[in-house]
Amino acid sequence: MHYDGARNIVKRIYSEGHQVGSGTLCHSRLGRLPFDQMTFEMLNNDWMIQQTIGFSPLYMRIPHGSYTSTLIKHLIEMGYVVVDHNADSGDSGISSAGNPGTQAVIEFDKSISYHSGASPQTHSFITLHNEWVSNGHSGIQAIVQKYRKLGYTFVTVGECLGHSDPQSWYRVHDFNELA
Repeated sequence: MHYDGARNIVKRIYSEGHQVGSGTLCHSRLGRLPFDQMTFEMLNNDWMIQQTIGFSPLYMRIPHGSYTSTLIKHLIEMGYVVVDHNADSGDSGISSAGNPGTQAVIEFDKSISYHSGASPQTHSFITLHNEWVSNGHSGIQAIVQKYRKLGYTFVTVGECLGHSDPQSWYRVHDFNELA
């Protein structure tokens, strides 16, 4: 949340019932940081989100998919549910020329094709998208539209992982204790 506008976006996302997750304050490659700096990144991000919606997210996606087993262990010890994607819309690399929505669907279709026999009855996907990319929004809309027609249901990461109660997605940090 690098700018004030981000707070309004996070508030809107939360108020619309979407799940707010964490991905660090500066989108750093956590696997390359010393643990004290990584911890600082996570706690500062949690503090900013908690100041915005009243809670800190338990779920987090490691930026850039860059991690080690030691990093995962440390994040779990910090109380996070660490998730990664298994389907990619490719929206971070899609040009705004042409039709970004169509391009995102093509990339997502390729990503899904790696899961042999994928169907709404047998497979769950956690998608990676970059909502800050100028064309990411149209790409995600096109993907949702197509895959709903194919019978897929779109839910939060928490719901996908069996945690349907939104209260189980967040915690309240006492940042005074952490100081």
